[in-house]
Amino acid sequence: MQKRRYGHLTPRYVRDRLAVWFYQRRFKQHPWLTADAIPMLEELLRKSDRGIEWGSGRSTRWFASQVQHLVSVESSKLWFERVTQQLKDEGIENVDYHLVETTENDEKDVDARREYAQIARKLEDCSLDFALVDGFARGQCMLEALPKLKPGGILILDNANWYLPGPTRAPRSMKTGDAIVDAEFQRFAELTPDWRHVRTTNGVWDTWIWIVPPEWTAEKARG
Repeated sequence: MQKRRYGHLTPRYVRDRLAVWFYQRRFKQHPWLTADAIPMLEELLRKSDRGIEWGSGRSTRWFASQVQHLVSVESSKLWFERVTQQLKDEGIENVDYHLVETTENDEKDVDARREYAQIARKLEDCSLDFALVDGFARGQCMLEALPKLKPGGILILDNANWYLPGPTRAPRSMKTGDAIVDAEFQRFAELTPDWRHVRTTNGVWDTWIWIVPPEWTAEKARG
């Protein structure tokens, strides 16, 4: 049995963890992104926007309240049923909700990853104002989002510190200078080297936000 590691349990981490818990208790309507990311998104999103999210939950209802239309993709049947009921109870009708059911062992299942990520292929190129990647097969979802985003749109990756190197105090993170291990995230980094982006952290995890440049095209996204 592998030993659990507790080296990240520093006083600062404990304070950060408690701050996240209190924030989530106080702002139950907010998605599970960093507290700093929320006001940025409130400024960037418009009522006329259309977008997609991979991974549903609090974010589904929150984004639906901010924009005109949301495509949401979920891999857990139990979670899908729960969120479907919440949308119904709250009378939210601007969400096109999809279940692509997977299991814990499907992370390496090529067919499951492809079906989940490629929901985006049903959408027109350069038709989306934003995309949130916060679920299964994140590297593939990032790549699938690229041709669908409009110039000036936004791309959000939660738990970005797990996949991309950068300065952060969150534990179990890739650090500045580390090589990107995941081939799909390496491809994403190669396609977007000059994109403006903002890194936010709460000390437990990171949420990063990229701004799509004005010269962006679907052809560039496909390399």
